[in-house]
Amino acid sequence: MTILVVEDDEVSRLFLTSYLERFDCTVHTAINGREGLIAVKRYAPDLIFLDVMMPVMDGFEMLQSLRRAPEYKNLPVVVTSTATEKQNVIRLVQLGITDYLVKPIKGEQVFKRIEEIVNQTRLLSRKP
Repeated sequence: MTILVVEDDEVSRLFLTSYLERFDCTVHTAINGREGLIAVKRYAPDLIFLDVMMPVMDGFEMLQSLRRAPEYKNLPVVVTSTATEKQNVIRLVQLGITDYLVKPIKGEQVFKRIEEIVNQTRLLSRKP
């Protein structure tokens, strides 16, 4: 399974990547939404972990671009963000996110949820 982590904070990106690699996944990274869109085309991920607040192109813009393309309309996207304002969460849900994890990503419950998301995506994935 291939996962893309789009995160501008190096520590968060490395932490999430190392955690996801435990699930026998190939993990690619991007530091903003523009690089994320390029990585989606290059690596065809089965799942994306997407930060919202990033320079160059933020998570909202990347998600909007993905959802406009028929081939990415149903691609699972898990948002990771400190932004918890109601209007932002509503907007993300309307854009079709799979899940929302509040940063900082830590604690057994969050790790268990990530494991569930990865396992669920693996089952639903069209790829072997």
